[in-house]
Amino acid sequence: MPDGSDPLADRPSSRPDCPNCGEPVSVLTSSRLYRGTAYPCSCSVDPVLLTTDPADRGLGTGE
Repeated sequence: MPDGSDPLADRPSSRPDCPNCGEPVSVLTSSRLYRGTAYPCSCSVDPVLLTTDPADRGLGTGE
């Protein structure tokens, strides 16, 4: 039975940084698997690298 809590409420609310240039990313477009463009910097990035939670990347926490 759901308790009404939001599972995303504990996640950080700041924008992720671009892994290439370090600028905050507002929008990400994905053209193919593992290929995307971060905006406003226009860097070509792997969309998986912009998730804010390492668990979402499939890397885990080492526990």
